[in-house]
Amino acid sequence: MTGNDKRIESCRKVGGQEKAKGHGREDIFEQRWGTKTKTTYKPEADKKITNQEFLKDLRGILGPIENGNTSIKGGSSMQFTLGSIPELLPENKLEIIKDPKIFEKYLGKSESENPAHILAYRGSTYWIFFRMIDIINFIVEKCTWRLLSTGRLKGDFEDKTSKSKKRAILTYEYRTKHKSYFLGASGGQGKFFIQLLKQNICYYQVEDGQIMNIS
Repeated sequence: MTGNDKRIESCRKVGGQEKAKGHGREDIFEQRWGTKTKTTYKPEADKKITNQEFLKDLRGILGPIENGNTSIKGGSSMQFTLGSIPELLPENKLEIIKDPKIFEKYLGKSESENPAHILAYRGSTYWIFFRMIDIINFIVEKCTWRLLSTGRLKGDFEDKTSKSKKRAILTYEYRTKHKSYFLGASGGQGKFFIQLLKQNICYYQVEDGQIMNIS
């Protein structure tokens, strides 16, 4: 194999491993709070909480939730959407990315048949639940966006632990490896983003006990 062939094969294996981890998270989620459903590859909620007692508990902590439709995330990066966002045209992308409708549509899947009203993050032995609307509002209110000369958009949040007092967490960029656009927290920033959410909005954490590697 050539060096390039080895690189492509390595990327393929990593992609397969990430998909397997994603399916593993969904299986654990269903075993505890849902009803067995087919894995969806559509831009919509991944799974649904059908355990009404647990949904009642979530509402008691997080506030009003329309239904149990849930977007399931995990790992060190967090993909909001993979693919081009037509609204983010070159001439106005810096202003449009600040519009809450972008995150309602591409993170909350608001225009799909099954919008996600909850985001569940799977840790090593625990789950953290947030209301999707709270996450969207936090991003819109607290994220400062920059347009780089490369055309990438970088989203900064306050970070008192850094010298600059800010940290670039979110990004919208074209990835040549995948030949597709990416919106989300990449480069290991997903875990930091979850901690940032925990510090600023309501959340509900549940210990699971089933060990899962999320590195």
